[in-house]
Amino acid sequence: MKTIFQIANQLTGDIWKPEYGNTISDIENAEKRLGIKLPQTLKEFYLAAGNLPQITSSFEYFDKLSELSIEDNKLLFLTENQGTCRWAIDLDTNKIWMRTREWQEDDTDIDTFIRAIMYYNCAEAGYPYGACLEPHLFPELKQTLDKSWEEVSNYDGLYIYALKDNLIWFFGKDGMPGPSNSIFLSCRRRDNFTQLCSSLGFVAI
Repeated sequence: MKTIFQIANQLTGDIWKPEYGNTISDIENAEKRLGIKLPQTLKEFYLAAGNLPQITSSFEYFDKLSELSIEDNKLLFLTENQGTCRWAIDLDTNKIWMRTREWQEDDTDIDTFIRAIMYYNCAEAGYPYGACLEPHLFPELKQTLDKSWEEVSNYDGLYIYALKDNLIWFFGKDGMPGPSNSIFLSCRRRDNFTQLCSSLGFVAI
């Protein structure tokens, strides 16, 4: 499993720079204000990517350190893109919980969840170039994915594959997109986007 810093590197297509993240002092100030120590994975996230909007706020919204809050012994840190759902970390168990009207435990751990959202934010809105492929063409694409791409997310029906800073993703079950679920390509660079559309049959959207 890649570290949070390695994922930030991958998604920016760059060598990590300190300005990409918050500082240790920022973390300590947030911890002092909240009266807790941040969970290690969340601390690493803010240190690695806290100042990268394509990762923190292009779709789902990670709270800024100054916005973190605690309710019912849960540290709220992420808001769904339309504001209908909030995610939090249980301070005793480090499990992820989500709240629409009432709290519900999410069947995943903090490491898997934060990594998935980092990739998903870039895939859904953080990258400027996007294309789609009809789901009936997936079997042929799957051969390429298995050979050359890395599966980086399999969370709650969200599947994401990465080849450097290029992402192929879809919603589905058992590794297959649903019959009405398109497969998407998201790229940071136009040259990669053009080449992958041509070689894999994706159509620009």
